[in-house]
Amino acid sequence: MFEIEFDNLVAQIKDKFKSEIVWTTSIEIVSHLCDVLNTDALPSGDNLLAYVPFLKTLDPVSDHPICLNDCLSKICAECKTRASNSVPLIPHSSGVARTISAKEIEQQYTYLENDQLSKIFVEVNANTKETRQYFRKDARQRYSELFQRHSTTIVKVSTCFEMLTTSIGKCLASKNSDEPFTEITFIQEIIGVVNKIIQEFNNELNVFNFCLSKQFCSSLYICTVISAALYYYNRQKTHFLDVIKGVHENKVKSIEKFIPWVILVENDDEHVAINLTAELSQVLRQSFESQGKEIINSQIDQEMKTVSRFAIIKELDGEVYNARNDWLMRYVLYPQDLIIERFKQKWARIKGITDEKLKPFVNITSEKLIEIFGVIKTINTISQEQGGHSLSFVEDLFEPLGDQGNYQLTDKKFCMAKLFHHYIIGEQVLMEISTRNSRFYTVNDRWKTLVDNLPKLSEEIKHTFRSLESTFETATISYFGLFLDKILSEQTKTEQALSSQMSSFMAETYNNIYEHLLNQIQRCAALCPCCKRMCDVDHHLELTSPIGQGENRHRCQLGHQIRGMGGIYHKFTGEASVAWCEIIKDKDQVIISDKVPQTWNSFKIANSDWDFGDPRTRENLTPPYVYMWKQIGEQLCDHYKNGMKFVEKNSPLPINHFIFILDHSGSMNEETNILRRSTTGPAAPQGNNVANHSSETNLTPWQHLLRAVKGFLDIRIRQVSFDDQITVILFGKRATRIYNRQKLTEIDTDRLNISMEICGQTTNYSAAFQMAINTLEEVNKNPERNRYRQTLIFMTDGEPQVYPETELQQLRDYRPG
Repeated sequence: MFEIEFDNLVAQIKDKFKSEIVWTTSIEIVSHLCDVLNTDALPSGDNLLAYVPFLKTLDPVSDHPICLNDCLSKICAECKTRASNSVPLIPHSSGVARTISAKEIEQQYTYLENDQLSKIFVEVNANTKETRQYFRKDARQRYSELFQRHSTTIVKVSTCFEMLTTSIGKCLASKNSDEPFTEITFIQEIIGVVNKIIQEFNNELNVFNFCLSKQFCSSLYICTVISAALYYYNRQKTHFLDVIKGVHENKVKSIEKFIPWVILVENDDEHVAINLTAELSQVLRQSFESQGKEIINSQIDQEMKTVSRFAIIKELDGEVYNARNDWLMRYVLYPQDLIIERFKQKWARIKGITDEKLKPFVNITSEKLIEIFGVIKTINTISQEQGGHSLSFVEDLFEPLGDQGNYQLTDKKFCMAKLFHHYIIGEQVLMEISTRNSRFYTVNDRWKTLVDNLPKLSEEIKHTFRSLESTFETATISYFGLFLDKILSEQTKTEQALSSQMSSFMAETYNNIYEHLLNQIQRCAALCPCCKRMCDVDHHLELTSPIGQGENRHRCQLGHQIRGMGGIYHKFTGEASVAWCEIIKDKDQVIISDKVPQTWNSFKIANSDWDFGDPRTRENLTPPYVYMWKQIGEQLCDHYKNGMKFVEKNSPLPINHFIFILDHSGSMNEETNILRRSTTGPAAPQGNNVANHSSETNLTPWQHLLRAVKGFLDIRIRQVSFDDQITVILFGKRATRIYNRQKLTEIDTDRLNISMEICGQTTNYSAAFQMAINTLEEVNKNPERNRYRQTLIFMTDGEPQVYPETELQQLRDYRPG
């Protein structure tokens, strides 16, 4: 009969776990948490719930656990397959046409296939014989066509999903399902992961005038949300399996409670006594744990501000001025190690203080158990003196009340357990007592006499035994003396077990809190992309934004470090950069590693997950980086081994002065079909690759030259070379200077379309070079002449009337600049 009832119970529990409902609920939980974070980019609920039929296949066996890594891999594969039906890229919304440089093509990309980029944009295509020189014409349109046409081989969609899944897997692995405060922080973290991947992907695509489509981004967010839902699904599944496991583990105990109701049991005093002491120990342990958690949490709350990431970094910053150089080197190069070391020191102190606060409660709990055993010992002694150890004591103590027919032999044993429980919880002595089957018995006056001689119990002991009511309900006592003796025999073992349980509880609680706090401190590994200083934000304190967005962006609240401390140096001078992020201006050039130069404003947009600070805020801070740079700057330069030179102040950057000497003679302004002639030879591009607009084939050499000049200026602007100075000299029979050391952004090539009368029809090299010499002499008189790097660009289509030997010799003798 019991087996049938037990199997029915298990079946009812299993029936309550329905995979589809749990998946739906898990997705709704994640969606709700995302709503809290104001993540507008997430897909709709219907789009997410459309994956439920697929998600159900991840858990085909209801009474077996799922493998998170296997499930994540399948989710990744499914999302990747569905995303393959969408267009991953769209042209950049800015619509700004610009030239793509070879350096941009050759740099290493994470989400783009470098070999394919080189094949398309650099190498000669074997099929079409396109050359880079040719498809620069109509660059924006041509690049877009080529990139989009080959996007399936260029864009590494699989890499994107795999990196996303790997990062989410790390998030899942770091979460403790028993941890009560991971809900928002977990969602913050994984949404931050997908946002970072999308940002990095878009930064790479932006080079080629593209960005990710909204549809593809939606696929990434779907993958993220259902991967997060997997965490909640697994937590529910684990709980479900634990319940089933617990039911099976308690099967023996359930049988023990079941048997006395239906089967006549002989003397079971020993087992009842052992069970009672175990339950007693559990009640005391639970009471201690409740108080212990309150004490530990209270102490942690008091200390929380001192063990935050920000607080520890601030504390370390304050120790810089008294630190040795080897410590300073560690702080710059391996700050996380020092942060963790300091956290461990703080944790040891917090644990020591908490231990002292817990010690009285440990002692009180242990003393309470000793007191209870002392009471039992007194009861045992008095009972023996009063005849309670007689083998017939229980049998003689109860008499059936009235005519109730035959009574069961176990009734009196149940009555004895009930009677003893009434005494131990401080109830009045019963004169009559009833059993569970509604049979009534009178209680012999011997029990009252015995109780009158028993010790008066404290309220704490009474309260403790009230918690054992369910244990006494199913207990039987056949021989009172034997029952008490057996309880006393368990004293040493029970005291040791309780002490061990309290120690284990404290150790486990400490460990959980330690791991949680350590995870919070280690949680953000982001380094400033400009100066390489670590982020010092405690992201878990901001619950309304994902990591990297809004008020939860990465920051160096205590100030950004000198860029040279992160190995950043000026490419032209080799000097370590002694600037810091807060003082860089929006139009300043920023170069990181081998990346293409950017303006500071563009750099900030590309790294929008960072707040780079405000110079006004920096003025109120006293960061120690200038001092640190003076102390260990030379050691850092040696450490990075990148040729960086130690300086305390940067030299002015060189000024690139480009002097264009452009032939504007009559031959340059004649329509000669130069492009047509260049595309009719055996190596010329074929078919549609030849420009088919008459405006292309009928351009004059001068118009082609202006295009080249404009292309050069565009490249320099793209390279953020805003310190460049441009001089433009036009010549024919005479020379004229249209621009003289003007800023790069001030050059208007339309101004170069001057009348033929100004320079004349013939070609006079001497006049052109003399104008260049005059320009160089003017530069030589400039106080900053040593900053100038002079470059002459001479472009002509003809032969001079007189070879300019004198002027060329002057240029050869000119001081190099």
